[in-house]
Amino acid sequence: MKPHIATIYPRDRQVLTALARVGYLNHDQMLTFLREKRISGYLKDGLIQRECDSKPGKKSSDRVCYKLTKTGHEVCRQKLGMEYTYHAQSPTHDLCIAERYLSLSPEEQDTWQTETEVRDRLEQQIQASHDLDAEDALRSGKLSAPDAVYQAQDGTEVAFEVVTSNYSMADIHAKMDAAELLNCSFEGVRA
Repeated sequence: MKPHIATIYPRDRQVLTALARVGYLNHDQMLTFLREKRISGYLKDGLIQRECDSKPGKKSSDRVCYKLTKTGHEVCRQKLGMEYTYHAQSPTHDLCIAERYLSLSPEEQDTWQTETEVRDRLEQQIQASHDLDAEDALRSGKLSAPDAVYQAQDGTEVAFEVVTSNYSMADIHAKMDAAELLNCSFEGVRA
């Protein structure tokens, strides 16, 4: 059977990159890149999966959203050369990340590092500095990588974190301390 998405166009590259960096996009966000027919092709080819982000008792606030499937992650690695892809967590959390990512300029988006990339960078920096206290803090959870880091247009690096109701003050401080260790400003938003 012939695939519906045979060619990756610039808009495909943009939406796949966004999904690979933030986890979920809602339907309106998808439509900023693609037409309905193209979204349908992504679904038929198994590149993305449709889900509903719903809150108990608030059907009017339900949102259709999309995330990459295993096949979609593979396409990002093979055809877009993305070494790191972010695996979707929860729609509520990831749609906040998506809002931030999509609000950035294309130049800022190009500097976006996922939580996994930030964690690797944090580990490398700690190992290079031979800071045993920081190694212990990372192992014990007293240091924790933020959801993303990007370089703002003024050249400063920003550590971005979506704070959910599950976070304790210690969790938030672990993210802030990691940002400080990476010489980043910290920006937290509530989900």
